Amino acid sequence: MEEEFLYHVFVVRCWLERGGKTAVWRFTIQDNADDGRLGLQNLADLAAFIEQKLQTSSGHLPAESLTDQKAKLA
Repeated sequence: MEEEFLYHVFVVRCWLERGGKTAVWRFTIQDNADDGRLGLQNLADLAAFIEQKLQTSSGHLPAESLTDQKAKLA
């Protein structure tokens, strides 16, 4: 029987990748639930990954999704 996580711990690493004319932020995220590590190319992908993990583990999104929160900040 697989344990359902009611919380998540993520380790996020961010670094500035310089090459060519522009610098780009890159990310990796590691989830405590499976110890897997995923490389992401932008902040939107990072937010989408976390949102998907929260939805998968609980069956629903928080009252205000990360996407909605991001839109408020823009």
